[in-house]
Amino acid sequence: MADLLTINIPDLGEVEEAEVIEICVEIGQKVESEDPIMVLETDKAAMEIPASVDGIIKNIKVSVGDMAKTGMPFVDIEVMQQEQPTEEISVNDNEIIDSNKTENLKVISEEIQLISPNIPDLGEVEEAEVIEICVEIGQKVESEDPIMVLETDKAAMEIPASVDGIIKNIKVSVGDMAKTGMPFVDIEVMQQEQPTEEISVNDNEIIDSNKTENLKVISEEIQLISPNIPDLGEVEEAEVIEICVEIGQKVESEDPIMVLETDKAAMEIPAS
Repeated sequence: MADLLTINIPDLGEVEEAEVIEICVEIGQKVESEDPIMVLETDKAAMEIPASVDGIIKNIKVSVGDMAKTGMPFVDIEVMQQEQPTEEISVNDNEIIDSNKTENLKVISEEIQLISPNIPDLGEVEEAEVIEICVEIGQKVESEDPIMVLETDKAAMEIPASVDGIIKNIKVSVGDMAKTGMPFVDIEVMQQEQPTEEISVNDNEIIDSNKTENLKVISEEIQLISPNIPDLGEVEEAEVIEICVEIGQKVESEDPIMVLETDKAAMEIPAS
């Protein structure tokens, strides 16, 4: 299975923008995480911008002479995820398994899930300015680590990660205006499944079969669904007046996700 990752320019520090003076790769080229993708130059220094992941270059979004800013996407990299073979155990005709104690054959598989947390409720404030990005692509974070800092005319607030994982994409830049419910980061979360099957083989047990039996474990896949707002009928748009769930909350198909309001009525939008 292959994933297409869009890599953003990391924090340039005090510099607002830098000129692209060299592109170091070509489309179709295989790169490793520390290989340089391009070279940026400011009036103070030149710096190489690395790939940050292993993969194949699928698209280059900048050209020599462009002005690059913190958080700007600059390359698409195809990352191949290898599925490890679960386990296959052959038991042949009249084979005798001799052991002094019970042996347990276990298979543990891991699942990778990409989570896109949204900006939490900002209260009475409609939007807030992004004044700082606290992480970089490829950085490992824990659930309470700050991802960015927002500022309104009243206060500044840190927005945390909400899950443990690895930063794969940053969707906002310093200077952007952020709103409640807006996705701002992609985090890769590793989920470890507990042993799916346990097979006991007792002392001097004889397994007799006419042909080889294969013991296999099939793992389940997790799919990320993004439901759309259903047809609102004659109304073109409606105001979101309430968010009924939190990130990480388990919901069923008819549970309300949010409440919309028009000049005529309010309506709940279910999970579907």
